Amino acid sequence: MQPDTKDAGYLLDMLEHARGVLRAVRGRSVAEYVADEDLRLAIERRIEIIGEAAKRVSTSFQDAHPEIPWRKIIAQRNVLAHGVPSTPAYFIHRHEESVAVTPP
Repeated sequence: MQPDTKDAGYLLDMLEHARGVLRAVRGRSVAEYVADEDLRLAIERRIEIIGEAAKRVSTSFQDAHPEIPWRKIIAQRNVLAHGVPSTPAYFIHRHEESVAVTPP
């Protein structure tokens, strides 16, 4: 299923911010990530944007692409956006290391 214009925009936002996360954490250790509050906040904001965009992708497109963990992406956004203080920085770092971005 090809995305409609709105979905394509949301998917592009997700891709661009995922790439930004990868660029920011590439080559950094968990200790460096934890020590750099500005980096952590920037990464968390990008993850929030990815989750917000995922939430806006149409249900029909999400249903057509079950290989994408839509609910997990949106749930991570909710954890960050609602200020859950128990989310350790190393979890975010490890999560970001596992993000796979495939160029269009």
